[in-house]
Amino acid sequence: MSAFGTDTDGKNAMSGLDDLMAQSQDRWASAARSAQGLADRGLGEAVKAYYMLYLPVGLVVLISIGSLSAMFVLGMTPQIGLLT
Repeated sequence: MSAFGTDTDGKNAMSGLDDLMAQSQDRWASAARSAQGLADRGLGEAVKAYYMLYLPVGLVVLISIGSLSAMFVLGMTPQIGLLT
């Protein structure tokens, strides 16, 4: 291969990449044709509800359970409030 992008036999060195890109474009076109007419059907709302409600609540519950469990296992007592 020379510095100018051609092989020693005169072929373009980028033809392999062009072939791969053409195959990729064909696969995307095929996927787009087979997805024609499909709808989301509310999956976006389910994902939003998960990240906005269930994940934060779940993290708070799990951290609380883990902290209390660690306190009981290690023999510490939780100190609630400033006067205790």
